[in-house]
Amino acid sequence: MGTEIEADGPALRFSRRERALAQMEAHDLDALVLGRQANVRYISGAPQLWVVGTRPFGPICEFVRETGEIHLNSTWDEGIPAEIPHENLYGFAWNPMTLVGILQNIKGAETFRRVGTDALTPMFAQLLPMAFPNAELVDAEQAMQAARRIKTPEEVAALRNALVIAEKGLAAGVAALSAGTNEKALAGTILEAEAAGGVSTPATQDAAWVTSKQHPWRRAEGDGRVRDGDLV
Repeated sequence: MGTEIEADGPALRFSRRERALAQMEAHDLDALVLGRQANVRYISGAPQLWVVGTRPFGPICEFVRETGEIHLNSTWDEGIPAEIPHENLYGFAWNPMTLVGILQNIKGAETFRRVGTDALTPMFAQLLPMAFPNAELVDAEQAMQAARRIKTPEEVAALRNALVIAEKGLAAGVAALSAGTNEKALAGTILEAEAAGGVSTPATQDAAWVTSKQHPWRRAEGDGRVRDGDLV
């Protein structure tokens, strides 16, 4: 589950960044180019839309070791920490070359020697060297995992809060489960309970399905209606 950290103030954000900087030094990384939402939120402290499932890599957040500057993909200022100035925000672009141009304008981009990413696609494996011409692209996931491994009391509290919201969502779904209901109704019940707890809930997000009797742990074909004896 994803949930906002209510105590995500400047002290906690700087504590996270100090841990990340220490790992960047340990792994000899001049900059991070992050696309995974968990890593983006960890470095930036800015609210992110949490969605389940895999997503293609894109440069959402950049963190420069020498300057401590953060560049973030965001179309507005609301919820953006004060230490990330407006000029360091950039909007979404369908043309990947637009993103390359944004990355090229990061101070020091042409001198970076090692740039770490938390994922990569074949396209961005070709494009990122255009933004960082003198850099070797390396896997930064190990550095990010090491930075995130030790939790602060505020983060532990947030995890507990997330578990409470998840439990309430599941309990609401179980309470609504009966023969004759359908997957969409169950999903609506679960997501409504989670939204009441403060979690972002995209309209297209899935939450429940009827399992196939012929192929265990696969979704059953049909109208999504729950019948007696179904595994949901």
